[in-house]
Amino acid sequence: MAFVRRHGNQLAIVHGIRDPETGKVGQHALFNFYTRKEATEALSEQGGTLLRALVQNRYAGVRLDWPGIFEALRADLDFLPDKAPGAASHGHGRFHRDMLAFARQVVLTSPADLSSAGEIIEAHRLELGFLMDLVGRRLEAAGRRQESDLPDPFGWRYRLHPSEVPPDVEEFAEGLYEEGEDREAIAAFTLLTEAFDNYAEGHNYLGLIALRAGRLDDAVAAFTKTTEVGRRLFPKRIRKDQWWSDLDTRPYIRGLCNLAIALNRAGRFDDAMDVTLRLERECGMVERAVALRGPIYLNQRRPGLASESGRRLERVFPSEGLVVAFGEYQMGHREKALRALFHAAMSFPFSARLVTGTKCPRPKDWLEARDYNGGVDLLRDLDHYLRSRGRKARTFLRRIMGTPEMASFLDELLDARRKQEAERSTGGRAGFDREHEMKSDAFADHNSAWLADLMRSSEWWWK
Repeated sequence: MAFVRRHGNQLAIVHGIRDPETGKVGQHALFNFYTRKEATEALSEQGGTLLRALVQNRYAGVRLDWPGIFEALRADLDFLPDKAPGAASHGHGRFHRDMLAFARQVVLTSPADLSSAGEIIEAHRLELGFLMDLVGRRLEAAGRRQESDLPDPFGWRYRLHPSEVPPDVEEFAEGLYEEGEDREAIAAFTLLTEAFDNYAEGHNYLGLIALRAGRLDDAVAAFTKTTEVGRRLFPKRIRKDQWWSDLDTRPYIRGLCNLAIALNRAGRFDDAMDVTLRLERECGMVERAVALRGPIYLNQRRPGLASESGRRLERVFPSEGLVVAFGEYQMGHREKALRALFHAAMSFPFSARLVTGTKCPRPKDWLEARDYNGGVDLLRDLDHYLRSRGRKARTFLRRIMGTPEMASFLDELLDARRKQEAERSTGGRAGFDREHEMKSDAFADHNSAWLADLMRSSEWWWK
């Protein structure tokens, strides 16, 4: 429960927090009143409404007895001074103090005077560059009046703004990651995670960068940190079936998913499997857990379980058919492997080509790029399997993909997609209807059986 106490020459709304190790109760200041005028504003109807909304939004988990707080504030009103030193009451003081500390370091760290100073600046070049760009954006936006700008004479909105990375800053850093500027992105996200203790998504991005670069130990460490920080963000009470719908839980779930991927690629299959079980049991993310297990099972030489996992999701996520195809071949089921490959290829032709080692064209739009990138990821997930036991299976599936008949189906699929684009302005549906038909189970059943009849006469079919 929060209460009001004297703090220096200020009045503070404080909250008692019990240390779980010592059992002692410490006090955490939620908000400070610097002047009698500011406290009087809080006791007014309009000011009190604004302050309650801001404090409750900033400290959602804290119980606040507002009648008691206002009564204590009114009783001790004369304790406060008429004026606060500097601009503290408007929230400028902390910014000014921290800016001076940063300015002092920049001024004193002169490479022209000391070679060691040059080494310090060089070591922080990327972080300073990120901050320079960010300061430029802040200066550009400073003169614009925001739609939400309402009377706030004491700067309460600034002082009670959530202490987390704003969306625009995350998008700025994320842009560096998306553009492949990994060194700059690492500097930005490292700086942000060190400045904001609860920035779980920053650790997740650092893990994704390491995963993309093949630095698997670093990726595992970053995703593990993501889950540790992300778990602290959870609301106190939340049902398992609501986890993904609550934004505060998503960093933890994303961290678990990516941790399972990194562990699998690092060859730590049992650890990866344990993480998928946590996803299922703790988070209720059954489908995601099943999808992650398919590649792990193939890497563990358990093709039956890999095929079973893929089949559970194949109708909803056709790309799972690629895992099914490898699993069925390993069990000697060539027709089933062909059918699974065919069905997957009709939805994800780029992934099917990449995973089977078939020559693949460059993607031309976002849909093809997503398909292509999915194939790259699956190749990395299956690396241990494909470098050992999966070579024969990949050769078999590549020969299917390389047949004139399969090439003809893929060309027809591409034509249907192009026709859809041309029909957008006319309202036609021929392209859409044909692609939808080619993606169907019935189309895969009929045409994969026909292809199997053709290919059984080939010598390679039985190798």
